[in-house]
Amino acid sequence: MKKVLGKIILVGVTVIAAIAMLYPTFRAYNLESIQKGYLQRAKSAKSPADSLAIMESFKKQYGEALLKAKNSQLKLGLDLRGGMYVTLEVDVAKLIEETASKEQIDETFEQVIAKTKEEAKNTDKDVIDIFLKNFNAIARPKGKSLISYFDFGNVRDLSDDKIIDKLREDQKQAIDQALEVLRQRIDQYGVSEPNIQKQGTNRILLELPGVSNVTEMRSLLQTTARLEFKLVKNNKQIVEFFARVDKFLHDRKAGIPETNNVQDTAKATAQNADIAKCEKMPICQDTGIAVFFVEIGENVEIEGGFIKDAIFEATKEAYEKGYLRKSMVNDPIFDRTNTRTNLPPIIHFDIIKGDKIKIRFTAKGGGAENMSRLKMLNPLDGEDKITKFVIDTIQKAGGNPCPPVIIGIGVGGDFEESAILAKKALFRKIGERNKNIKYAELEEKIKEKVNKTGIGPAALGGRITCLDLFIEYFPCHIASLPVAINLNCNAARHGEIEI
Repeated sequence: MKKVLGKIILVGVTVIAAIAMLYPTFRAYNLESIQKGYLQRAKSAKSPADSLAIMESFKKQYGEALLKAKNSQLKLGLDLRGGMYVTLEVDVAKLIEETASKEQIDETFEQVIAKTKEEAKNTDKDVIDIFLKNFNAIARPKGKSLISYFDFGNVRDLSDDKIIDKLREDQKQAIDQALEVLRQRIDQYGVSEPNIQKQGTNRILLELPGVSNVTEMRSLLQTTARLEFKLVKNNKQIVEFFARVDKFLHDRKAGIPETNNVQDTAKATAQNADIAKCEKMPICQDTGIAVFFVEIGENVEIEGGFIKDAIFEATKEAYEKGYLRKSMVNDPIFDRTNTRTNLPPIIHFDIIKGDKIKIRFTAKGGGAENMSRLKMLNPLDGEDKITKFVIDTIQKAGGNPCPPVIIGIGVGGDFEESAILAKKALFRKIGERNKNIKYAELEEKIKEKVNKTGIGPAALGGRITCLDLFIEYFPCHIASLPVAINLNCNAARHGEIEI
């Protein structure tokens, strides 16, 4: 009897132990099924914001339980569950090419990049070492140095050695960021126990157990692998212009005298811009609303998702990981609670010729945006009334837009087109004039009059109220003359990328 009882107890303990070991696996599979249901709902959502909200809801309700169950479940490899092995390679040569200053790239640099790409195909050597070898062989005999092509505004006392260090740092960051993006995407897809490892300097190995839809997963990975991220730097021209402003303030010969407060403010603003670049910090605590202008070539085909969804996700991720202030509210009137993601961004799409995608981004702060204006003038009013409208707007704005400002003016089109033109104008470089000579002359004329208002930096008085002024125009109705003024504070944060 005792032997039978002992066997029963042994079997019972074994069964209980087996159940205890298997329960996390059962729980994980159950939660993964729920996750797939949420994913289906997210794919069917009416907007990217709704899609993100659905997945956030799953994460809040089940995320911790799923992670705990996955960590405790039985580990089954590809031999038991089937799946995919994938090797991804970061295009370091492309990273080097896109890091170089576009304005400085010439035929010599293109030869170095082409030879680097060709050699990198047939070797496991570090791509940056290959690039440096080819650069020394092709570019240096022509009197070129790395400084000729690379300009890292956040690196002090730039030298060839510091450029090499920065390229290697960017290479490592690109791999690490790709790893993080892959982990997030694969987790959203619902792969259980993925194994993601970095191999060497530019390869990522993936082991994806249980993946049955190989085509869908390949599409997901290809889309992820093509994601490109660029740091939106504070405008280099702005910092250089502030240096000139600082120097100019020592000149006492002009008509409007500067006080010590004005000089101190200009110097402090210039120093703030320089520190922001060197420390990779926001130049201002108001990191704004995310505004995108997206030009898509008519021959472009996008696979594996929607570009609008990608922009929403990138905005959310950038503001979270960059520790940027989130400033968007849910509803302008009835629910002014913060979305806590800085979503949704504002996106303007345009179809153009070709097979490329160009994305331009700007972070628009509230101070300058609130002082922007739009007016429907009489069609016979002409440039004098436009100039008066600009001067009145700047004088009423005072110190609210954080002068010295950059002024974008949109003329023509209709009500909304003039406003869009004004915002597009702000993407121009300091000193870049309109190609139409008449509008170029009008830009200079209005800018001169704005600076004669004497508002000055921080509205403390002085000769520099406007850093630059740009006009964009469009044909309009015979009975209309729409004019929009969009102001930018001196931070002028914007960037662009072409894919």
